[in-house]
Amino acid sequence: MEHVQNIFETSTIQYDKAIKEGNYKIANKFQDSIARIIVSLHEGNKMSILERFLQHENFSTRLWAAFALLPMDPVKCESVLESLASSNQLGSMDAGIVLEQWKDGSLVFPYDTDWKW
Repeated sequence: MEHVQNIFETSTIQYDKAIKEGNYKIANKFQDSIARIIVSLHEGNKMSILERFLQHENFSTRLWAAFALLPMDPVKCESVLESLASSNQLGSMDAGIVLEQWKDGSLVFPYDTDWKW
């Protein structure tokens, strides 16, 4: 599972870098990679391996981990997302939208869709 954690961490950091550089084509590739990891972990009932990333130094890594783990630990993940949403960093709006959609029941997880990641 350490290999999966390393890929998740690298993909979220590279996603963050691509977004900051405005390279959305590359960001989308990393987003697909992250989504595939989330689907795989969900199917294998291994989502808990992402918990360590809730305190990661990288904004996007924390955001993706909190998103993925929301159904497992809503209290902790909402707290992480609220902190991210109140920051002045690129992506704070994304954290706020995730929270809003989570609370109104419209948030879609990669494993809840027929999209082929």
